[in-house]
Amino acid sequence: MATRFTAWGMSGTVATQSPEREVEALEVCRRLISEFDAAVNRFAPEAEISIVNHNPGVRHSISPLFLAALRAADHSFATSRGLCDPTILPALAAAGYDRDFAEISELATSAEALPAIGFPLIDIDYEASTVTLPVGGGLDLGSSAKALFVDLLVERLAHDGACLVELGGDVAARGVGPDGPWVVGVTVADEITGHEPKVFLGDGAVCTSSTTLRSWRTNTGPRHHIIDPRTGESASSSYTRASVAAASCVDANCFATALLVDDDIAFDLVQAGWGARLTTRWGTVEYVGSWPKD
Repeated sequence: MATRFTAWGMSGTVATQSPEREVEALEVCRRLISEFDAAVNRFAPEAEISIVNHNPGVRHSISPLFLAALRAADHSFATSRGLCDPTILPALAAAGYDRDFAEISELATSAEALPAIGFPLIDIDYEASTVTLPVGGGLDLGSSAKALFVDLLVERLAHDGACLVELGGDVAARGVGPDGPWVVGVTVADEITGHEPKVFLGDGAVCTSSTTLRSWRTNTGPRHHIIDPRTGESASSSYTRASVAAASCVDANCFATALLVDDDIAFDLVQAGWGARLTTRWGTVEYVGSWPKD
C-alpha cells in the first residue's frame, strides 16, 4: 500500500508493508514536515534558518533538528569535496531563486553570480548547539535537508515494520515490501511514463537530481537550482540527470547533486562503493560503480 503527500512543492509517497499502518504513517510524516518547517524552511519567516540568515554575526541557540540538518550539510560538504555547499543562498538569490519556486515569474531578474563563501566559515558549535553566520553569508539546506527528512522518516516508520519513503526524487527503504523487495522506478525524463528503469531496493536509498526540473528563464539566460559553489553559476557538468544508490539519502543525494557540478566526483562515488546512472548532455547513459544496466 502507498499514500501520497506533498511537502515544499514536491510530491511524496509513504508505503508500508501492512495497509492498516498507512494512516498512522501519514500522521508521522505530517508531524515531521511541521518540525522541518519550523527548523530549516528558508521560505518561512519564523523558521530558525530564516532567523539565522537575517541576523548574521549573532550566535544563535538552535534546536536538535536544525543541528542535525547542519551536521548532514557538513557531511555532504566534506563527502563532495565542497561541491555541495549550503552557503549558496546568495548565489541562488542572484540567479532569481529568491522566493518559493512556484512564485518565480516566467522571466526572473538575475544579478551577477556570487561564489559561495564556503561552509567552513559557518561557526557551528555542535556541543553547545549554536551557530553563527558571518556577515554576507546565507544558508540554504534544501538539498541535504530533504534527504535528511526522508532518512529520518523511514527510520521512524521502520520501528513498526518494513516501509518506503519518497520525496522529490529521494527514496529510502527498510525491509521488504508486501510482495518482496521494494521496486523503485528511476526517472529518466521530466515526465513519468510508467516505463522507467526499475531497481530493487532493500535497506538503502536511491536519489535522483536533475538540472531540468527546477529551471527558469532570466533576463540573462536560462538558470537552474543546482549551483556550482565555486562560481555561483548554474552547474554545467557533462550530466543533466544523476541517480545514485547508497546506504542513506544524505549520501545518495550528495553524490547525485555533486555529479551535476563536476564529473570528477564519480571517482569518489566508486571509491565509496556506491553506484550511479547518469544521463549526459548528449542523451547517452553512463553506468558508474555498482549500478546495474537497464
